[in-house]
Amino acid sequence: MSKFLYRVDGGRYGGELAIGKVTAEFVRYWQDKDQDDLVSHIVGMDWEDSEDVDPNSPAPYEDMDYWNNWYECDDYEHENGYYADCKFSVHDVSGNDPESEEAQEWDEDAIDVEPTYLMSRECYADKEEPEDLEGYTPVLCFHSGEKGGFGQWFIETDEPFDPKKLAFTQVETDLCELVDGMYYDKQHLETVYDHMDSTGKGYYAYVGWLKDEWWDSQDKYTEENWKDIWADYDDNLEWEAKQEVENDIAD
Repeated sequence: MSKFLYRVDGGRYGGELAIGKVTAEFVRYWQDKDQDDLVSHIVGMDWEDSEDVDPNSPAPYEDMDYWNNWYECDDYEHENGYYADCKFSVHDVSGNDPESEEAQEWDEDAIDVEPTYLMSRECYADKEEPEDLEGYTPVLCFHSGEKGGFGQWFIETDEPFDPKKLAFTQVETDLCELVDGMYYDKQHLETVYDHMDSTGKGYYAYVGWLKDEWWDSQDKYTEENWKDIWADYDDNLEWEAKQEVENDIAD
């Protein structure tokens, strides 16, 4: 059993994001219209006889036998996480089982941390239709902005917590940037959602044309890619350590 157990909490803001394929006609109809009207239309489709549904809008799917809500439209991305610029705190909950209620207690001596940025995956779409559609996919990007909790991470270690060993990855889109991975000592931490809940603050939507080869899917990151990512991480830590020494000498 590890000597120490730490819980990493995010800030209070984040949300859910889904990006998926829709029909070209749907994108062409909505791409120059007001975003609020698009949001109202998408949300209204969840309710029978909703007055918010635009009767002139083309269907988002070719075979429109059903609409399972915007979060089912996720061929490219589906994330539920904190905004990438949020604040993080680390709580010492040593001596407890990570799944216990005691592991959820607030530590008055919790420290605020800024995890090291590792890398960012991009999933952007052009608003204007390209002249040549080869390799492009019409997409709907929908984001539910929320306030609350969007996961926790537990660190089990034989050594005291080292802020420099905490790192994160993110996904960038036209609507938001969300944390999609947390690491400690180069090990991926599983996101725990057991004690999380949130309150909706607003919906945001975007339609456009996504160039498939520009999408940084998680599958693109091979073992070799990660070797390079961690090499850059080590170089940055080494540079920061040298800066600290130089600053101490200057003082």
